[in-house]
Amino acid sequence: MADHSPAPRRNVFPLLIAGLALVAVVLVIAGRLIGPSPVDNPGWQDALYSVLLAFTLDGTFLGSQNLVTLLGAFAAALVFYLALLGSLWVVFRRQLRAWRASRQRGHVVVVGDGEDAAELARALSQTVPVVLALDAQRQERRLIGIDRPAATADLAVAAGIAQARAVVVMLGDERRNAEIATALAGRRAGTATALWCRTGDRLMADQISAAEAGAARLLVFDDAQMLARDLFARHPAHAVAERMAAGRVHLLVVGFGRLGQSVAEEAIFSGLVVGLGRPMVTVIDREARWAETAWRAGRPGLDRAVDMAFIEAEFRAGDSAPALAADSLVALAARDDIARVTGIVICLGADADTLRFALALPALRRREGRYFAPAFMRLRDAEAGGMVIPGGGLHIVDPGAGVLPLGRPTRLLASDILDIAQRDAAAQRLHEAYSRGEGKSAASATDWNRLPETYRRANRRSADHIAAKLFSLGLTSEREAHEPVLVERHAHQRLIAPLTARDDDRLDGLAALEHQRWSADRILDGWSYGAVRDDDRRLHPLLERGDYAALAPVEQQKDRDQLRTILSSIVPGDGKGAMPELRVGLAGHRRLAPAEQQRAVAVLLEMLVPRLSLRDRVVTLVSPLAPGADMALTEALATALAGRVGALRLLVPEAVPYRVVLDVAAAEAGGESAETMLARRERLFARAARVDIVRLGLAGVTDYAYRRDPAVFEDGLRRANAYLARRCDLLAVLWDGAMPRGPGGTGELVAWWRAPQTIPPALDPGVSFARPAPADRESGLVIVTVERPNI
Repeated sequence: MADHSPAPRRNVFPLLIAGLALVAVVLVIAGRLIGPSPVDNPGWQDALYSVLLAFTLDGTFLGSQNLVTLLGAFAAALVFYLALLGSLWVVFRRQLRAWRASRQRGHVVVVGDGEDAAELARALSQTVPVVLALDAQRQERRLIGIDRPAATADLAVAAGIAQARAVVVMLGDERRNAEIATALAGRRAGTATALWCRTGDRLMADQISAAEAGAARLLVFDDAQMLARDLFARHPAHAVAERMAAGRVHLLVVGFGRLGQSVAEEAIFSGLVVGLGRPMVTVIDREARWAETAWRAGRPGLDRAVDMAFIEAEFRAGDSAPALAADSLVALAARDDIARVTGIVICLGADADTLRFALALPALRRREGRYFAPAFMRLRDAEAGGMVIPGGGLHIVDPGAGVLPLGRPTRLLASDILDIAQRDAAAQRLHEAYSRGEGKSAASATDWNRLPETYRRANRRSADHIAAKLFSLGLTSEREAHEPVLVERHAHQRLIAPLTARDDDRLDGLAALEHQRWSADRILDGWSYGAVRDDDRRLHPLLERGDYAALAPVEQQKDRDQLRTILSSIVPGDGKGAMPELRVGLAGHRRLAPAEQQRAVAVLLEMLVPRLSLRDRVVTLVSPLAPGADMALTEALATALAGRVGALRLLVPEAVPYRVVLDVAAAEAGGESAETMLARRERLFARAARVDIVRLGLAGVTDYAYRRDPAVFEDGLRRANAYLARRCDLLAVLWDGAMPRGPGGTGELVAWWRAPQTIPPALDPGVSFARPAPADRESGLVIVTVERPNI
């Protein structure tokens, strides 16, 4: 994991003084050697004294020296004055910085004791002035570092907290954070400043938010929850599941500490979209039984929200043994048989354990023929993960290439503090809309600043779930979590604006989804069903069932009103934001004459480029990238569409391990080497905004089986064909027009596109829950006829 924090600045002041002193000595010596004799010329010291006293002595001393000696005298004087001023700065700099910090207005104060606080201060200083109260002072542009006083009263004065727009308390001791934040809130009655306190303890968070803070806002944040939020904003669990042709989200969490718990919760919400089944979470942990007992005790209705299982396992460190014991592997495979794992997060307590499991994951996949899902890990040491982190770039999601890192959520935290993404503003609008409606409770309808943290959290989660709702409407949902939610202007006009004005089936579907999300949120916050609502005991009558259709009309109207408020908060973006996605399948015969392949590709580009040049669409090229026409056509189209579409992506269905395909092709006469093809693929990936490699292999089939068994190899090729036939909006092929010569060929792909019902059930990925099948399949088929050599 790369460390992007700036290197410590070197103090050049002592070097400057030493250099000037050396220059002065050299010049004076040189001046005496080339100048008049001492009898006729006063000593050079007189010239130096005159310079030091700013020419207050007899100026004839200066006039009687040669130029070199005078330059030496001036350099020596400069050394003296710089040393004097430097000494004064060393003595008084802390007082000067403290005075300057206390005079700030509209700044942000960051109180911390580690590199994470310094990193946050640097990020904030790009937008607003920052005062950093740290154990060791740091100075940068728009950032004033002061020594952190031990007493809260002294801290308030030294950092100018009375005039700050926000204060962030993020010491390593969470209890101390709570003490400082609540004490500052008591001193700031009548002001409207946000006080942010870091804590991952839910009970402590509720107590902090309930403290009396006057007009000030007491807010809590948790690094683990922010990491999870950032992960599923960049890689939404529902979008990954859709690409993998999975029926529901299934997250594998390795290690169930604070981060594992946050990741599990966020995966549940990200897995709630129209068309997906109930999310699954499988936890592997050394203390799984204890973790399950504690987790379920605080969430009595957990099984209504998620299918969750805990597997106790000891992680092995042997060179050749599997990473998990046999009984753990059997239990994990049984879960994978229910629903394929769609994501893996490794977050064990120690970096060494996390890294060891990440290193063992490729061997585990090869042994089991399973778990080829995007994998992520959290390392505290930024330098520790070089062996398992892929080098192709974070825009490439390749389960076979390595484990993607989870860095500090600094930009996301900075965005929340300044509300750049308007997340807190959107949450407040949702709360205000609820407070104006009917059937509201007294506890949850109070002023936002006095609202219990459990309800604030619920409204923020509702705002965070916008991406999943956009995906349910057919829009892309990946984004940077620290940026506002935008929808491309034309898509906003076609899809979002009409839903805020009238009722239709889509609105009811999204309202039902919002009710499902609300139910999951309440359950994960410890609520359960009760015939009569009781906020103290966390009982709610609407948690009896998650069926939106069974709700009373007034409750259904609440969900529709909530949804309209959510949709009305979405801002249209000019040429950016969420867009509809157009997937284009690309395939062709593998062994074509070079001249014939070049001609056919050129013809197909003439047909496709005008049709695909859509700046309000994400165009995703879908191809296995096999040697031959697959690779050539994808390369040419990616080049031709550069700058002509809203965003260009690649989706690579890998039903047979890519290296196996390359080795088979290289063994043929005239085939390109595997290294050449891998280099071409790497250059192709660099042109796309995002690359997703989806492993579609049969569960339990190892890589070696694809090499050994031709029937398994052919089944893999056919699965790729089925994916292109079922999961694309448009199919473009270079085809000789002949009947299929064998399984997995281009002729079979064309036949399945025209008649998808003929795809064998064992190979059929099914129609995407988020993408309707093309209405006119024949018009969505683009063919360029080619001549194949006799084989």
